[in-house]
Amino acid sequence: MASLEAVERIRRSALLGCGAAITTLLGFSSIARAQVTQAPNPSAASPAEAASASPAPSGGEIVVTAERREARVVDTPITIAALSSSQLKQKGVTGVLDLTKVVSGLKLDQYGGSVFPAIRGITTSVSGVGVSSNVAVYLDGFYLATPTVLNFEFPDVDNVQVLKGPQGTLFGRNATGGAILLTTRDPTSHPEGEVSLGYGTYDEKVASGFVSGPLADGLTASLSASYRHSDGYTRNIVNGEKDGFYNGWNIRGKLKYEASDWLTFKLEADHTYINDPMSMVYRVQGTNSTADFTPGAIVAHDPYDTSSDIPTILRRKVDGVYFTAKANLGFATLASLTSYANERDLFQFDFDGSSLANADFAYAQRVQTITQEVILAGTTGRLQWSVGGFYLHQNGRMPFAAVDGFPYVDDRVLTKSYAGYVDATYNILPKLYITGGVRYSHEAKQFDYDLLDGTPPGRSSRGWNSVTPRGVVRYQFNRDTSAYASYSKGFAAGVYSPFSPGQDPANPEKLDAYEVGFKHSEHGFSFDAAAFYYKYRDMQFVSYTVVDGETVSILKNVGRANIKGLEANVRYQVNSILSLNAGGAYTRAKYNDFQGAPSYQAVVGGGYAIVPIDASGKMLIRTPKFTGNAGFNIHYPIGRSALDFGGNFYYVSKSYDDAANELEIKQHALVDLNASVTSPDGLWKLGVVAKNILNKHYLNYWDPSGDALLVNDAPPRTVRVTLTRKF
Repeated sequence: MASLEAVERIRRSALLGCGAAITTLLGFSSIARAQVTQAPNPSAASPAEAASASPAPSGGEIVVTAERREARVVDTPITIAALSSSQLKQKGVTGVLDLTKVVSGLKLDQYGGSVFPAIRGITTSVSGVGVSSNVAVYLDGFYLATPTVLNFEFPDVDNVQVLKGPQGTLFGRNATGGAILLTTRDPTSHPEGEVSLGYGTYDEKVASGFVSGPLADGLTASLSASYRHSDGYTRNIVNGEKDGFYNGWNIRGKLKYEASDWLTFKLEADHTYINDPMSMVYRVQGTNSTADFTPGAIVAHDPYDTSSDIPTILRRKVDGVYFTAKANLGFATLASLTSYANERDLFQFDFDGSSLANADFAYAQRVQTITQEVILAGTTGRLQWSVGGFYLHQNGRMPFAAVDGFPYVDDRVLTKSYAGYVDATYNILPKLYITGGVRYSHEAKQFDYDLLDGTPPGRSSRGWNSVTPRGVVRYQFNRDTSAYASYSKGFAAGVYSPFSPGQDPANPEKLDAYEVGFKHSEHGFSFDAAAFYYKYRDMQFVSYTVVDGETVSILKNVGRANIKGLEANVRYQVNSILSLNAGGAYTRAKYNDFQGAPSYQAVVGGGYAIVPIDASGKMLIRTPKFTGNAGFNIHYPIGRSALDFGGNFYYVSKSYDDAANELEIKQHALVDLNASVTSPDGLWKLGVVAKNILNKHYLNYWDPSGDALLVNDAPPRTVRVTLTRKF
């Protein structure tokens, strides 16, 4: 009953948020009409205004919103990887997880039921209800506290922006490492659409569609859907079944109403279903697992095999509703963004890696989230400015977690967060810009838990305040070239561990970042480079210590780390036929102070003892020293038809999945190719995408336990053929 009442309160709050947003915008109506009527003609702008205004994007350029206002990449003093829909297709990117191979310095690691983004060494090792990635993810401008969208394909993606470095001022909560902004296509004023069907390796079946057009005067709509099923590439040697299948679908609808030339409303709703055991199917690495010393036990050691004694389940259902209201007030643009999301998850997996029922783990999650954000942005003379406020209410519950069928905890995390920020850029000299901004954030969490052992339920609560400033100096050499130096601060919200009830929470992480960068873009050629230095402290980590002779896991803040690096990217449109691109990132990230890092040491007779060690001087988890990519695309007209052929090469040096630097992901290189042919009328396209064509074996991740060192294998070579029809 308490859970239902909480859900109802959240829904009422979401409705109130929508109502408040509409009322606020309509309340500006008289001011807005006057301002729009009296707004000066841009062509008649004063010299000061002309000097401060950014040049309009030329054809083919992606308009980015990294500073909460529209601008060109070259005018934005943040390291950004911006990819349009056509560029993603040219690189053979079919899902968000593929961005790892085309964006230098980015890793999207799927650990069981969660996707942990990592940018320049900033990532997290904590998961569960009430926990968010410390790389913020936004979909169509809305913050996603639990970014399930990272694990499926978009049929209607418009562009993707990856912002590198802390975005604590403009994006705030959990943007310590950066932010990933995903934008889908808006409804169009003319009818259009497309349908795509495909078939691939491991009996993969894919389908997607997008349709858009006008419904009435000022009212447009769009509908997109996608479906994917694959039998997977892992075989259970216990029963001969394919355990690592994938089954998922997504549907999204949008309504856009242009009430006037200054006021626009947009309503969006989506539903996502994912069942992805593939990402939680394990095999045993090494020969010292508990089962290796147990007569009659079946243990999978070879790549793409598993020996689970129970079916693996990773099932997610997510519903979301998003409402945007935007008003052009003449002197500024006012935007209100209100969202509600409801996620239901079920997980079940074998955590000993064998046919034995030693450690069969299962748990469920229910998470309801509402967010409300208001942003006012404008230009006054030489000053570009924005102010905003943000609110989040999240009710997360883990109704059960069980080992070998015995429930051991029922807990709930209630999160309330609010923030306000101001940011401004002043054109102090004709080519010199100075930016300053600051955000104040407050977050409160309440953790209720029941150990289901007859002891009274427990409760803990904690609140935190954070101030995250930024400062930038940018010099615009000309329209196409700029350089900048910046300081920014980021934070990751404090967190409880739902799997370790009764413990104190970890306090917020903090990151101070210093960066210098250079950007140039003209005539089909673009180049950007950046150097950065981070001071990272109070990292949230599950560490281990010995208490009364027993090893105990504790979620806490640990030590300090320094991160420094360089990265550069180049893109060149050689001619109308050939385009080339390359990028690379070098990151040196080490713990300065980390006491109590877990080390898994083999025990005589099978299994592993978790021994706390000093990891000072070790590499940060999931942070390779070098990542690089290089690609090409050929667009060759054949009469009125066209042939496209592209490829991408990706290299990543070794990294570690643990702070002790014992669980190594070896260096590897991957090659992807794609080709397509378009019909003379442009309506039909036949395409093929081949990934990992050299069939390189490598690991997705390690997941160690006292019973075994478990690993999840990355996909071998896959091929997909698709047929697309536009209308």
